[in-house]
Amino acid sequence: MRPRVSVSFVRALALRCPRCGGRGILKSWFQLRPQCPTCALAFERGEDEDYWYGGFMFNIIAAELLSMGAVVIAIVATFPRVPWTALEMLGPALAVVVPVVTYPFTRCIWLAWDLAFRPAEPGD
Repeated sequence: MRPRVSVSFVRALALRCPRCGGRGILKSWFQLRPQCPTCALAFERGEDEDYWYGGFMFNIIAAELLSMGAVVIAIVATFPRVPWTALEMLGPALAVVVPVVTYPFTRCIWLAWDLAFRPAEPGD
């Protein structure tokens, strides 16, 4: 039975298999296992090796929006005495660190997104 889309996204945010909720889908912080250890869903769902490009783009966009949002919140919170020098250092640091921190989450979300539009076939 296919889970609801909202359930799949919550499971993805918890770094679990979007289809069954099984744990242990990460081989390392930057790599998923080939398939879910619980339900055997193949994580390489694309026809070729460019399947994850959408996930990479989603990661960059989401991470940079989070980074810029943090800078804007810092500006609003400290206005009119904005610590510009600190923000000049914090902004680029966040732009580099946040994509690394959010990478496995966005990759799992991309998989949940794909499952919402292309449900797993019996051979997957």
